[in-house]
Amino acid sequence: MKIINFCQPAIALINKLKYPQKFILISFIFIIPLSLMMYLLISEVQSRIDFAVHEKLGNTYLRPLRQIYPQVYQAQLLMANPNFSPEDQTQLEKIKVEIQKQINILDEIDQKKCSTDEIR
Repeated sequence: MKIINFCQPAIALINKLKYPQKFILISFIFIIPLSLMMYLLISEVQSRIDFAVHEKLGNTYLRPLRQIYPQVYQAQLLMANPNFSPEDQTQLEKIKVEIQKQINILDEIDQKKCSTDEIR
């Protein structure tokens, strides 16, 4: 009996309405949760798209960075050598030039990232 008493105002409202008004009311009752679900779905998809964009940017940043690590390690090994020869010096200079090239590539990527962040 309590459920019937709880639903009495809704039943009275429905009984007073004509068929077109009942259809409109029921349509709005279904449209509200559907529109909320659509909003949540679209916002989730957009957040995943944003994450993928940032992931791609991070990937392009990591490629030159991965090429720097072995060269830095090789340079550290050469500098740690107690018998540092002139050949080692020229090899170290070559490694420094390569490292600088990779750092310049990273700077270009940073500049591109800053320009895309300003657009958003």
